[in-house]
Amino acid sequence: MADEQTASILNQAVLMRTLMTAAQGERLAATLREAYPVFRTAVLNDTIDRLMDAWNGLPYADKDNAATTPDNIAWLHYYTPTEDWLVTRRFFDVRDCKVLCKPMFYAAKTGGLRYAEVAYGHFMLDDIKARNARLDIYWTPKPVNDALRDL
Repeated sequence: MADEQTASILNQAVLMRTLMTAAQGERLAATLREAYPVFRTAVLNDTIDRLMDAWNGLPYADKDNAATTPDNIAWLHYYTPTEDWLVTRRFFDVRDCKVLCKPMFYAAKTGGLRYAEVAYGHFMLDDIKARNARLDIYWTPKPVNDALRDL
């Protein structure tokens, strides 16, 4: 039981490190180091719980359902000042403290005129992070159409 719990915690840490840019992870860690213990525990638990719930809801992409329609759920959200990625499917998993396969998502990408310039496609996580996109740790999963209106 203790080994399973430890493995789960380690997998969560690997997942958070994989999904966040190094700079975002460092800022989160710095904030938590400077915070009071009660706040630190509450924020960390909330962040982990939100991310794990979204990750567990995020479906695997498969050959039977390769296309994303606007009605699908945006489980994760990455953003820069000019672009957003609404992630609806994933092509990788984290098990035994390892990222299995190359991290890639199927997502709706917006830029400029949010609702008018939506492109669906496959996006490598490294490419998204290379644009200094941050993972929205306060994101609430919602249908893509609703998310596009709320951006």
